Amino acid sequence: MDKTGQAMAALRTLKRPVILVTGPDRGGASAWIFTRLAVFLAGGRAIRATPSGPAPPDRFDGLILGGGADIDPARWFQPEEEDPALHPETVLRQTERPWLSLLLSLLLFPVRHLLSLKEGGGVDKPRDAMELDHLQHALTRNIPILGICRGAQLINTRFRGTLYRDISSFYTEDPKIRTLFPRKRIMLTPKTRLQRILGSETCRVNALHDQSIRTLGQDLIITAREDNGVIQGVEHISRDFVIGVQWHPEYLPQIRSQRRLFQALVAAARGDFPGR
Repeated sequence: MDKTGQAMAALRTLKRPVILVTGPDRGGASAWIFTRLAVFLAGGRAIRATPSGPAPPDRFDGLILGGGADIDPARWFQPEEEDPALHPETVLRQTERPWLSLLLSLLLFPVRHLLSLKEGGGVDKPRDAMELDHLQHALTRNIPILGICRGAQLINTRFRGTLYRDISSFYTEDPKIRTLFPRKRIMLTPKTRLQRILGSETCRVNALHDQSIRTLGQDLIITAREDNGVIQGVEHISRDFVIGVQWHPEYLPQIRSQRRLFQALVAAARGDFPGR
C-alpha cells in the first residue's frame, strides 16, 4: 500500500462511525446514556432515534435496536392456549438475594426510578413502525445491526419468528431473576459469531425481560440459551452482522467481554466484519 492508501486507511480508522440507537419517546434515558457511552468507548458516535424525535440522518453506519416496551402481538401473534409459558401459578418466588446485591439494589432504586431504567409495559406501535423501518434500511444496505432485549425480539419477528408473551413458567426450579447485575448464567453456541466475540462458552448476564423468542425467524440461529431453554441470543446465518441478545450489555461496562459487543459493532460499521 502506498502512502496515500495508508493515509486514507488511517483516516477511516480515526473517523467515528455513526451508530443509530433506537428508543421510546418517553423513558429509556438510562439505556440511552449507557449505550451512548458504550458506543463512544468502542470508537463510534451514537445518535438517538425515537418515534417523534428529530429525523435521524439519512446515512448511518450501524444500528442498535434498544430495549423497552413489548412488541405489538399483532406482528407475531400465536393463540395463547398454545403458549406453555402462560401459567404463572407454577412459578417459584425469587429466593432471597445475597446481602450485597440486595444492598446495591436498594441504593440504585432512586436512580432507576429517576432515569426510567425499568422497561416500559404495554406496547408502543409508533416505535414498532419506526424501528422496523430502520431495520429494513439497515438490512437493505448491509449495515451491521445489534438488537438488545426487545431489539433481539424485533429482529426475530422481522424474520417471521414468534415470541413468548410471558416466560414465568420456565422458572419452576430456578427463580426468575430481574437484575442489572450479571447473575444469570447462559451457554453460548460454539463457533457462532456471538461466541467468538464474547470469547467464552458461558457467561453471566443481567435480566430485565418478561418475554423471549419462541420460534426462530427464517435464517436465524440460536447463539445463547439458559439451562431451562430460554433463548438468550440469535444471529442471522448469512448476513454479515445481525446479532440479537436478550440481556443488556450496555449496563455491564465493567465486563470486558460485554464491551466487545459494541467494539465488534463499531468495527463492522467501519467495514471490518468480525468472525467472517
